[in-house]
Amino acid sequence: AISSANDHQDQAERAALQLQKLGRGWKDRKRAKAMVATPLPKDGAVPVGDVSADAMWKVLSDWTGAGLVAQGVMSRCDVQGEPRIGSVRKTVTAEGTEIEETLISLNPKHKCISYAITGPRSFVSGASFEEFTLNWKLDTDTDTDTDACKIKCTAKYVPKAEQEFDVGY
Repeated sequence: AISSANDHQDQAERAALQLQKLGRGWKDRKRAKAMVATPLPKDGAVPVGDVSADAMWKVLSDWTGAGLVAQGVMSRCDVQGEPRIGSVRKTVTAEGTEIEETLISLNPKHKCISYAITGPRSFVSGASFEEFTLNWKLDTDTDTDTDACKIKCTAKYVPKAEQEFDVGY
């Protein structure tokens, strides 16, 4: 399990470097060194009741957000172009906040997905971070007798100069 999580992190880092070459993502090594990684919630993976990892993956990996909209997590999700690495989706949270996200990696074998918050400019400029990436990983919950899953989420970000950033969890 640890090696698969590390493999996913390596894939996400390679994808971020590719985005950098395209003029997006991390701008230089100095900024990458300033990156902070925080698990959400801070105590690690969260069990998800009696939902299997496969069932949860169908919802989480659907870049169109249909399952998240149906469950009320998002009120709207619009994908520009085909859902693939580098595609952008514009979402509106249940609270009404507009967010643009760029898909960085999607690994069905390890049930991992990573995306960066890339806009809109009004949201990003008012945030206390300069770069923000979410990495999601699903695993079977081995603490139960069911096929329930655990969700692990890691937020990676570069705080704006001289600011503390609390992810709120």
